[in-house]
Amino acid sequence: MKPQHLFLFIFLLIGFKSHSQKVFYTSNPKEANYKIFISKNEYEANWIVLKTNWIKNVKRGIWFEVNYKNEADLIVYVVNEKYLADKVVFFTEYESKIKY
Repeated sequence: MKPQHLFLFIFLLIGFKSHSQKVFYTSNPKEANYKIFISKNEYEANWIVLKTNWIKNVKRGIWFEVNYKNEADLIVYVVNEKYLADKVVFFTEYESKIKY
């Protein structure tokens, strides 16, 4: 393999990995990257994301829930009040509506 191709391959591998969205829901707000409020209205959301059951579908804006914190790219804590949240999240069923 030529050095240029090797560099391109490594760059693409890192690029795709950086957009992965493996999410862990924590019960401790201090260890969370974001405190989120889950909204039923997509128009008040900062992030519109799609949940998937398949880890191979994971990418920016498509979340896969993991069971362990060390596997996650994003650690979130769900709050009950909107004013306590860093981000407001709406879960969509359509990939075309993702806003992240």
